[in-house]
Amino acid sequence: MNRHFYGQQERSYQMPRRGTNIYKRKDGRWEGRIPYEHPSHQKKYHSVYGKTYQETKQKMEQERELLRVLNNYEDLEIKAAAEIWLTDRDPYLKVSTIAAYRNIIETHIIPQTGNIKVTRFTQREMERFAAGLRSAEKGYSLSLTYSRSICALLLTILSYARKKYGYHMILPENPISTEKKKQLQLPGENSLHRLEDYLITHAEDDTCLGILIAFHTGIRLGELCALTWECIDLEESVLSIKRSMQRTSGKIEAGKTEIVLQEPKSLTSLRSIPLPPVLLPFLKQYRQPDPCYVIRGKKKPFAEPRTVQYRFSKILKQCQCEDFHFHMLRHAFATRCIDMGFDVKSLSEILGHSNVQITMNLYVHSTMQRKKQLMNLFTAKPPEEMQYPPLSYNTSE
Repeated sequence: MNRHFYGQQERSYQMPRRGTNIYKRKDGRWEGRIPYEHPSHQKKYHSVYGKTYQETKQKMEQERELLRVLNNYEDLEIKAAAEIWLTDRDPYLKVSTIAAYRNIIETHIIPQTGNIKVTRFTQREMERFAAGLRSAEKGYSLSLTYSRSICALLLTILSYARKKYGYHMILPENPISTEKKKQLQLPGENSLHRLEDYLITHAEDDTCLGILIAFHTGIRLGELCALTWECIDLEESVLSIKRSMQRTSGKIEAGKTEIVLQEPKSLTSLRSIPLPPVLLPFLKQYRQPDPCYVIRGKKKPFAEPRTVQYRFSKILKQCQCEDFHFHMLRHAFATRCIDMGFDVKSLSEILGHSNVQITMNLYVHSTMQRKKQLMNLFTAKPPEEMQYPPLSYNTSE
């Protein structure tokens, strides 16, 4: 088990050592250990990780500088606590996840709370912060769900600082309650039929072929953009999802974004999907060499998610369909599968969900046609066959 602090417990394995407190781990990463004095006056170590020795050494220098600023841990400010939390979580989270957290911290948390001491952040401060998120003074108001998630991230940082530095403080509670999500409106059946017809008619275009694959498999946009022909086994009629593509904030230059290819969002997202027979003729006819991406860019060998979303919107206009986001194809696919009799467990695995509850709550939508079919199960009997129980009256009163 990886540990951030090494106080009373000893390391359960040995690692080759190079430099001052820098070790090569068995998993191939480098680990640097920085000693510091805990408020309990025990000597402990803070760990940073890197892919190379030089990267780890650079991170250690940055961390030592941060710790010098934070000599008095009782005066730790939220902006410093947030940076420490991001550094400690970096080895365990995907690049896109860290970038999303950093964006929330720099955009919403630090401007309002960055200079406040961790130990002095009370429930009143938390409520003031939440009210600021919902204020329309800056020209827009964040949704309740997003505001609640921002507050939850701030509480995570506070809780981490309290545990790490032994603060004696009462954590505030999230002042924003969960809101009942609005019912998602699926694209109309006519729109979906027109879209499918258009995609089939123009299947020679790689974008149309890729969208047709997503239409009949429910894969995510990032998974489609990362899809190469070597992931499509036509002999076994199986599609393998191994990677996902996202545009995220760059690490090298602030304000810049970069394309990241990474494993999908969870282990269950690494999956094999049986290809429906309707796709096979088009995949065989327009198959490209294995290294090629299914959807290609004009200047690059791949097309990134926002490019595919732009092309998708143009296709919707050309086939005179209502405008909707690409991800709605995934919702529509799941709903069609349930209507056709798929069991939820199989559908959940096809979609790459960690459990069936996610599938039922987020992706399966009951249509009016389905509701009518179910209500029609109550077939009416002729009046002469209808039997009503006798009415009973309570005469005891």
